[in-house]
Amino acid sequence: EIASCLVGSEMCIRDRSLHSADSENVALVPWALGAWLTPHQHWGGEGVLAGALQGEHSNYPVGSWIRSPHLSRHTPWSDEGCLICVKTVHLTMHEVA
Repeated sequence: EIASCLVGSEMCIRDRSLHSADSENVALVPWALGAWLTPHQHWGGEGVLAGALQGEHSNYPVGSWIRSPHLSRHTPWSDEGCLICVKTVHLTMHEVA
């Protein structure tokens, strides 16, 4: 379990790994109310299972799938809290280009 951000002085995001093989990872990530992450990059995708996730490009309600091209950068936050499923490094370079 990895804590990934701060709201004030409290940890607000905890990564619950579901699968890890080679460099591919799948995790459930619950976000607390008002949680945010600093700008970061990864490739793969994030599915919103509950609540809503916001980003500089859009608002992502339940059922959204956010596909991140290789080396794309984003700064997500969640005003109301949410639960997302993050899957990284599962696409080939051809699929993410």
